Amino acid sequence: MMYNGFGMHEKSWALIERVRPFIPGDKSILFSEANTWLSMGKPSKAIPIYEGILADEPHLAPTRTNLSFSLLQTGQYQRLAEDGSPWAQVLGLSFIERNEEATLLASIRFGFIASAF
Repeated sequence: MMYNGFGMHEKSWALIERVRPFIPGDKSILFSEANTWLSMGKPSKAIPIYEGILADEPHLAPTRTNLSFSLLQTGQYQRLAEDGSPWAQVLGLSFIERNEEATLLASIRFGFIASAF
């Protein structure tokens, strides 16, 4: 949501609450809510919302990417390796010192050999 980029979180919440009654349970509204939590530095509040969206639609790349950022910020590296975006899975494996797997996954996913972090 544009307001989040300018630190105007109160306007984000106001817009979300104004629209929510017209489209209850809408994934876009939920995504905006989670993004607002993430923008406010509260990724632990965003994670369950992203997970709920992905439970219904696991292919949504922006949601999986933001879940990845949230898991990274909360130090959930094992979960990052399992549930993150492709780049985040490599990073998560590196953080939990499974460097050989990280290197192999990077080479398979991205077509190059790189030394793991």
